[in-house]
Amino acid sequence: MSDTLQEDLTAVRHEAQRLLRQQVSGDRLETLLDTPGGFDLELWQLVAAQGWPAVGLAEADGGAGLGWAGLGVLAEELGRAVCALPLMVGALAAEALAGCGDAQVQARWLPGLSSGDAKACLVLPGLRSGLLTQAPGLRSANGCLQGIVSTVGFAAIAEVALVVAEDDEQCAGLWLVALDAAGVSREIVTTIDDARAVATLRFAGAPAVRLGGEDSVAQLLDRAATLAAFEQIGGAQASLALAIEHALQREAFGQPIARFQGIKHKLVEIYSAIEIARGCALSALDLLGETQDRAGRHEAAATARVAASQAYEQAARDCINVFGALGVTREAAPHRHYRRARSLALELGSTPLWRESLVENFLARNRLTQGA
Repeated sequence: MSDTLQEDLTAVRHEAQRLLRQQVSGDRLETLLDTPGGFDLELWQLVAAQGWPAVGLAEADGGAGLGWAGLGVLAEELGRAVCALPLMVGALAAEALAGCGDAQVQARWLPGLSSGDAKACLVLPGLRSGLLTQAPGLRSANGCLQGIVSTVGFAAIAEVALVVAEDDEQCAGLWLVALDAAGVSREIVTTIDDARAVATLRFAGAPAVRLGGEDSVAQLLDRAATLAAFEQIGGAQASLALAIEHALQREAFGQPIARFQGIKHKLVEIYSAIEIARGCALSALDLLGETQDRAGRHEAAATARVAASQAYEQAARDCINVFGALGVTREAAPHRHYRRARSLALELGSTPLWRESLVENFLARNRLTQGA
């Protein structure tokens, strides 16, 4: 990474921290949690005006030219602030559209996605079935989608969806569908994290545009997993900061509980998990543009996914433990991180699913190496 890019990323990070610190409050976050299908539209409009949806685009296309690294920085800061915005999936949709070769579809959706006027959601039904690149239960016949997918993040407010579905030849493919099209309906559902605008999508012959095949699906999953890892790392860091602050202030037996060995060990273990996850996420980030070594890219992305999910889960859980009974109440912040940790751990498929994919990928690569 060049010094110039690093300076630009640092500037983006500082500006994001400033904006989120000014705009996001505990009361605002709690209000969103009480609203099924909730979404912070005001914050989204503000960050869109600041150019966040175009951070990863090339300068020639009107963006900041910071690529996936810039999106990783923003994802981390959104995770730290426990803000749920469809920023990453919008970038994924724009990237998939840019490579599809359909000028008409690009003209319809790319300007809106890059400006933030259009919002996207990611529909991955195959992950509910224990598969990473196939989607039984959601099918495409003659360019129309059929099936139901529950609990899709941002589906309640999105205008367009990236969908993984089986095509007429029983192969996994990546499809784009407008959510105002005939044959599409959605139902808002209540979840543990209502701030993510979750809804169930039903497709009954909805017209869709094919953006790519199995390679496109695999690339999308690796990119989504890596960006989600940075969001999880940001949330884990915030959980650790909350736990440290409380441990220094809360007293028991005449001294801060931060002096107790059991508390110290928890905090150190959280820190270690975060740093391991960060190293994995940075390695995956370097390989996101890789098209030749697909197995190596997936191995790095799956490792980042597993490490970040575990780190955020551990940080959010142990932050509540440090707080004690107060940690699970609405008066304290830890419960928000626990909700978000559980949501992010499931939206792209569970940790055991990604761990299984990582092991299978690793074994397959070893077999190829030994065979050579």
